[in-house]
Amino acid sequence: MATRTRRAEDPTTVTGPGSGPDETSILFFCTANRCRSPFAEAIALRQLGNRPFVVSSAGLLAGGHPVPKNGLKVASEFDLDLSAHRSRRADLRNLAGWDVILTMTREHIREIVAANPALWPRVFTIKQFRRWIERNPPSRRARLGAWIDVAAAERSRFDMVGADPDDEIDDPLFSPPEGWRELARVLHTEIGAIVRALTDSGRDARL
Repeated sequence: MATRTRRAEDPTTVTGPGSGPDETSILFFCTANRCRSPFAEAIALRQLGNRPFVVSSAGLLAGGHPVPKNGLKVASEFDLDLSAHRSRRADLRNLAGWDVILTMTREHIREIVAANPALWPRVFTIKQFRRWIERNPPSRRARLGAWIDVAAAERSRFDMVGADPDDEIDDPLFSPPEGWRELARVLHTEIGAIVRALTDSGRDARL
């Protein structure tokens, strides 16, 4: 079973993952799903390789828009093809089922949790989750989402208050190519660490 992207009847909206019982699901989330989260999705799909994961990305704004030209140019420098990507809006009230939702900013966490409080234990910024999962190696005996529900139950809600550069990834929308290159480098580092934490111990989805 290989890593795959989520399939949906409506290509401009994201709801639940549609994952099987032996698949781990990850949703990357940003504002418009045109810059940061599509890069994250593409990088994660490549790094996860032939493992049983479902990966997708979405944003707050209406879908159907392409990645900006500078983003496409830089993506190609990193051997990523985002030319077919069109933005997708997350249906915030219907995201149940994702094992973990990884955002770019604390504000994104607030938007998700305000619309759907039950999602709180499973929503982190990418940088928060990288630090947290390295400190809390995942159980081999439970599905990732169910394990996070328990292991992260006592997380402080101050994790979503205000803004903190240590937790956040800047939006390169109006940046020159170097801003996009920095995005790609940061995401490669952060997602690489997350993938290692989720898979190095032999844990794929349910073990």
